[in-house]
Amino acid sequence: MKQEKGFTLIELLGVIGLIVIPSVTNLIKDSKQKIYDSQVIMIEKTAKSWAAANLDKLPEKNGTCLALEQLIQGDYDATIVKYNLKGEY
Repeated sequence: MKQEKGFTLIELLGVIGLIVIPSVTNLIKDSKQKIYDSQVIMIEKTAKSWAAANLDKLPEKNGTCLALEQLIQGDYDATIVKYNLKGEY
């Protein structure tokens, strides 16, 4: 019986999987974080637009809480806001 040196296909696939899977996982995680960051920026810009158009509704003191539903009702970038309310990417 001959003794062959080398790896079997299963062994090679296992090694490749050990290298590739963490890389792909990190890539997905990083891309989701970038999408989240851009959505936060879009919501902030939308809230600023709402505040500029509704100065009379803002409190005199610093700080206010603006619900995303208010942006939708005011039709401020409603598609962006609705997309973010679902929490989807």
